[in-house]
Amino acid sequence: MALRVGLVGGGSVARVHLAAYANIREVAAVRVAETNVAAHDAIGQLPKVAAVVADTRSLLDDPDLDLIDICLPHHLHAPTAIAALQAGKAVICEKPIATTLEDADAMIAAAEAASRPLYISHNMRFYPHHIRTRELLDQGAIGKPFLAIINVIGNEFGRMNDPAHWKGTWDKAGGGATIDTGFHATYTLMSWFGGPTAVTAVMARHVVTAANKADDNAAVIFEFPGLLANLAITYTATAHPWDERREVHGTAGSLYINDRTPPRLRLVKGDGNSPVAIDELANPFGDSIAAAIRHFVGCYLTGQEPMVTAAESRAVLRVALAVYQSAREGRRIELCKEHEGIGG
Repeated sequence: MALRVGLVGGGSVARVHLAAYANIREVAAVRVAETNVAAHDAIGQLPKVAAVVADTRSLLDDPDLDLIDICLPHHLHAPTAIAALQAGKAVICEKPIATTLEDADAMIAAAEAASRPLYISHNMRFYPHHIRTRELLDQGAIGKPFLAIINVIGNEFGRMNDPAHWKGTWDKAGGGATIDTGFHATYTLMSWFGGPTAVTAVMARHVVTAANKADDNAAVIFEFPGLLANLAITYTATAHPWDERREVHGTAGSLYINDRTPPRLRLVKGDGNSPVAIDELANPFGDSIAAAIRHFVGCYLTGQEPMVTAAESRAVLRVALAVYQSAREGRRIELCKEHEGIGG
């Protein structure tokens, strides 16, 4: 079956999606909707791009399109996905699923009503070093885990400090660093340990001066049964290359995970440390997005359940919103167990 895809958005993430479709033989062509007409010529020269238009509605009304892929600011995920589902299209949507639980619920309801799949791209779930970490934890390779640490040292100062850019705005992004790259960290932790029982957060806009922007730095504590996890994230490390590192410590050893250089996963025990054999990705972020899209295309063609369900993505959003509530109210927020088993 030759699939035809409609992609909404023409920004940096959309270009990564287009590169992925170029290498999927089941995808025959991609039509792109991008409001910035000045970008149309460049997008139109990319492999498999059949047309570039300014109007999203024309994609939704195109009977030849099977899938709509949404690469838009966060606040547009829900209205665009719902309209696409109501038009009878399957949907692939970048994370987060939405900016409110009400919008996430409306998206899931629209998918159920239309009997069409709704795929949410949690691309870091497709990192080989994250998949292998989950396997090692399940195998008891480090005994009982009791502490996890995720550090995100990033530089988004340019877009964050631009008041005209949607990145990091409350109204369009739903928050700053914590709901953006911090969302990846949150679903990664939940894929390893299930749902947290409580969260405590402190966040601030320390460096960014644009008044309409949210957190540029944050520290979050996640409580899991028998385990604490800490997330420290910055979007203003302008003199440091982007770096994300994760550690999981257990009663019989530790796991060290990084994205920048192989070996990206090391197992450390009392008798020494060694790299763990995995399929190393040359570009973990871009390659994992491509892996996620290949997975969703395969799920669409076979009808199989995706690795990440929309309900799971909604559960991650619920935790992310609780993190913002904790910072806003200056208190620990307890969570019920409705989202245990994520990543199982």
